[in-house]
Amino acid sequence: IKKSVKHNFFWANKLRKILNNFNIITNEVTANFLLLNFNKCKLSADKIEKKLQKQGLILRETKTYGIKNCLRLTIGNNSENKLFLKTINKIFQNV
Repeated sequence: IKKSVKHNFFWANKLRKILNNFNIITNEVTANFLLLNFNKCKLSADKIEKKLQKQGLILRETKTYGIKNCLRLTIGNNSENKLFLKTINKIFQNV
């Protein structure tokens, strides 16, 4: 359990820092996921979700929970997290 908590805390903080560069706001690290808020971002949650899906990355939409313009990102393993970061960087290079 300690190893998982350490892993999730490390990656959640790393992901938060990079996502903030794109004006994607996230919650504080308290679990194995981040709620990504796109209200201040150039792209909407729907557009990001579709672009990520084309690359095989599935994030949970939050509209069904009454949370608009957000996505839920589960902290994955090292390679999954690196793939997410690489993909999100590519998406914003083309904006």
